[in-house]
Amino acid sequence: ARRVGEINGDDETIVRRVMLLHERLGDRAGGLATFESYRARLASDFDAEPAPETIELANRLRASTGILSPRKNPPAQERMIGAPEITIPSPRSTRALPIAGGALAILAIIAAASFSLRGPEKFAAIGRSSPLTSDEGLQVEAAISPNGRLVAYAGGRANLLRIRVQRINGGASWPLSEDSIHSQLMPRWSPDNDQILFLSQNNAYVAPTLGGSPRLVARGTSDDGMIRSASWSPTGDSIAIVRNDSLIVQPLRGAGSRLVGRGPQLHSCVWSPNGKWIACVSGNWIAFTPGPLFGNDAPSSIVLFPASGGNPAALTDTNFESESPGWSLDGRFLWFLSNKDGSSGEAYVLRIGDDGRASGAPQKVGVRAESISISAGRIAYSVPSKKANIWSIPIPRDTAVSVTLATPVTAGNQVIELVSVSRDGKWLVYDSNLRGNSDIYRVPAAGGEPEPLTDDARQEFAAELSPDGREIAWQRWIGGERHLFVKRLDSDLVEEILPLPGDQGVPRWSADGKSLVAWSHNNERGAVFVVRRNASGKWTRPRWRLDFGQLPIWLSGDREIAFVKLDGSVQAISADSGEVRTLYAPRAGSPDPVVTFIVPSRDSATLWMLGQSGPDQGIFALSIATGKARLLVRLGDPVGKSIGPAFTADESRFYFALNERFSNVWWAELTNH
Repeated sequence: ARRVGEINGDDETIVRRVMLLHERLGDRAGGLATFESYRARLASDFDAEPAPETIELANRLRASTGILSPRKNPPAQERMIGAPEITIPSPRSTRALPIAGGALAILAIIAAASFSLRGPEKFAAIGRSSPLTSDEGLQVEAAISPNGRLVAYAGGRANLLRIRVQRINGGASWPLSEDSIHSQLMPRWSPDNDQILFLSQNNAYVAPTLGGSPRLVARGTSDDGMIRSASWSPTGDSIAIVRNDSLIVQPLRGAGSRLVGRGPQLHSCVWSPNGKWIACVSGNWIAFTPGPLFGNDAPSSIVLFPASGGNPAALTDTNFESESPGWSLDGRFLWFLSNKDGSSGEAYVLRIGDDGRASGAPQKVGVRAESISISAGRIAYSVPSKKANIWSIPIPRDTAVSVTLATPVTAGNQVIELVSVSRDGKWLVYDSNLRGNSDIYRVPAAGGEPEPLTDDARQEFAAELSPDGREIAWQRWIGGERHLFVKRLDSDLVEEILPLPGDQGVPRWSADGKSLVAWSHNNERGAVFVVRRNASGKWTRPRWRLDFGQLPIWLSGDREIAFVKLDGSVQAISADSGEVRTLYAPRAGSPDPVVTFIVPSRDSATLWMLGQSGPDQGIFALSIATGKARLLVRLGDPVGKSIGPAFTADESRFYFALNERFSNVWWAELTNH
């Protein structure tokens, strides 16, 4: 046991095991000497104190009365949980052992100590918890060091996040690098606590824990070639990265990369401590992209890959949002967050068998968070506070104005994501989680009492009223995919537009109410399509489909469709298919905004655009004739506030969801459950 402690000098659970072995042998002084040696090293190396349970054990040794006599086979209740019986031989019998027998006895004692160090076959539970950060804005993606003494996190605002590091025992945080221009995401600790792996500028980097110049370790490209995930192997000599739909293991130095497996929108991968498995999230990668969709709510699942290569096994279904996997130190339990029982970010623990299959049902832990990270006896997690309501601002005609001039339309403890305005300007239709699950509502554009339009147990978003105001079309999440639905407001009958497999979302009505344009998000680049009603009122399958487009709208009296591309440009195509023409493209190296959402204006010569220029957002007017964009509304992100992923407009006003989002990092002790 002492030898195991020498190899794992920062594992305090081993220190306590050695102290307990001394106590069993009746050697109080030896147990206290182990404690004092460990406490002195903590004080000199880290200016820290041992954990409360270690101090409590030392106090018990000091308070003991009398010396415990060694004896054979102590009663079961006095043995360490899970340890086999150990017979302590008398001095005479020890001397009588043959050399080979003595070696076997030593091996048996080492094996017994190793077995006892594994602990009981139960997962750890949350003990004492404390806040680590209290700054305004976002502190997300908490990652605790393997020794449980430091926490790295991404802090700032949705458009610009920087990784910072902070000690558990207090003190100021420090930046991981001097880069203050580019967002940094998903910190991951090296097994030796000395380096942090993170994502930035489509690439993966490694930087020293105490700060310094990052080193590029995996290069990505723009669009769907970016590095979406990077995590350490248990030995620290290689990393698991995700590029597009591929999970790849590559050495930190030299050649020898290999494909592990493939899956849709993989991210947030973590390697098990025993090296056998790599757990990843599949779906909703957009939630980790800095900008208006950062923190997006959408279904995702946890999948498990054999680290040696092969197909992934699904550990959760795709009907709910499951995220942030983290392994227990023995690799037997996988922690994750899910809203499967109705509460967003509820922490669960799932037993993973030797064959990589889930053993039993997930067990609740008693924590709600937006990310979790496990270490030696401790857990770090970020605690969110989020609400989003609809605000409006007059459309500027001359000079650009600030979003601070906007006024609220709705209020309450809810999260609204997408909003649209009726053609007559009287109604706003939006999605809201006011009743715990996202449903569709409408409210007078001038403000008033909201009216629910749908009530389904599945998540529903992106609704729009038909031009005559009698129907709504929207998307509903089913089995991890968006499906299109329509209903008349004077009826409870709901019709699925395309009852086919495949993703379909964000429908937009044509002016005559006979067609819908929508897009598929099966991959990052998307695909645009049109569905039409026939003479009998039935929806027909799309006659054409254009890859590499998303978020389409109608233009020019329904003759054309405009859409956004992943590179931030805007293109158009005939409603009956044909040649594609570019309406706008940001120039490389210029302050031109990268477009993320478009809205048709009542003036066919202008297009409203939501765009990102560096870390700054704005609403722009695009002249279709010249292809030039002009800033109308500055969406500078006040601390903790940012515009949602979309907006809408009538003849005189812009409407959008304004997110009020904060989060702080907490940590807690883990106790035996």
